[in-house]
Amino acid sequence: MKKDIHLKAVPTKIIYQGKVIYTHYAASRSFALLVVILSVGRFRSPQALLALSAVMTLIQLGNAVIGFQLHDAAKSFGPLGLAVLTFVAALFLMSATHQQWS
Repeated sequence: MKKDIHLKAVPTKIIYQGKVIYTHYAASRSFALLVVILSVGRFRSPQALLALSAVMTLIQLGNAVIGFQLHDAAKSFGPLGLAVLTFVAALFLMSATHQQWS
């Protein structure tokens, strides 16, 4: 028996078998962050890298909260681990920047 799959495109979401998937939001956010990351890396600004690290940490924490609400371990602990790693990397950058300016 063949199941029919219906996709219905809506400006900000895709409805797939009754589930809402916010792919457009994720794609636009990822593209914007990629552009900013490449720009910041090119200009080598420690302050901008720290600000971007803070933004990425908050985004990953938000993704982890959503994962916990969905009761999905991979969508919870993956982003949570990335948030912790990003925060630790930012601390190392702050330490290195502070020592360089002292």
